[in-house]
Amino acid sequence: MKKILSIILAVLLICSTGTLAIPASAATVVASGRDGYINWSLNSDGKLSLTGNGSMKNYTDTSRPPYETYKSQIKTVSFGSGITTVGDYTFYNYTALTGSLSFPSSMKTIGHEAFYGCTGFNGTL
Repeated sequence: MKKILSIILAVLLICSTGTLAIPASAATVVASGRDGYINWSLNSDGKLSLTGNGSMKNYTDTSRPPYETYKSQIKTVSFGSGITTVGDYTFYNYTALTGSLSFPSSMKTIGHEAFYGCTGFNGTL
């Protein structure tokens, strides 16, 4: 009896709204951390989210960001509204990055070689 009642309620819900609300599968967090003033989080969909206030650190060939381990999985980057600088060599040779980037109005500086070798961009930075 409970099963029949559940089916009837589901049909009534669909008829009253015209659609069946099925939640989309949300991306899950693969890794996250903090680097100086910046928090970072990588989702299973390949989106690296950077939030916080201030400048990102500068890096070199030997000093790399903490999410470097995941660079082949990082497809897009989202910069939070408080970030003011992308550090030197931050995304050096991140070839999996695709599409285009947009920067918050707080962004003042993009560091030396910050996006060097990012061959997947469509020409828009």
